[in-house]
Amino acid sequence: MAATLALFLLFATATAILLLHLVVTAQAFRNQQHGRSRYRVPETLSSSPPYASCVGLFPADLRLLPCFAVSTSSSSSSPQLYDACLKVACAGEQWCALPACGHAFHAVCVDQWLARAAACPICRAAVSISMS
Repeated sequence: MAATLALFLLFATATAILLLHLVVTAQAFRNQQHGRSRYRVPETLSSSPPYASCVGLFPADLRLLPCFAVSTSSSSSSPQLYDACLKVACAGEQWCALPACGHAFHAVCVDQWLARAAACPICRAAVSISMS
C-alpha cells in the first residue's frame, strides 16, 4: 500500500512539473508571436520620447549656443559659472551659456552632454536653439 502511494505521489509530482513547464513555454511563445517580450521596450516608449532630454542636439545646433571667453576677473568672482566637469574656469577658456536657464559650462564638456541629451546637466531644463 505504501509503495502504491509513493508511486502515485511521484507520478503526480512529475505531471505537475511537466504541466508547469508547458504553461510557461506556451506563454513565452504567445508573447513572442504577438511581438511582446518582457525584455523589449514597449512601442509607445521607443517611438516617441516623452520628454526632450531623451534626444540630443545636432552638431549644427550646438554651434549656435551663445559662447564666451572667460576673463580673469569673472573666473574668480562670478557665481553664475557652474561647472559640471569639476574643472576650474581659467582665463581665455571658451564657455557656453544655455539659453533656457543661464547655466554656463566649458564648451567642450557641454557639447558632449548636449549631443546625448537636450537638457541642462544641472537643472534639466530643456535646451532649444532659436534661429534668430
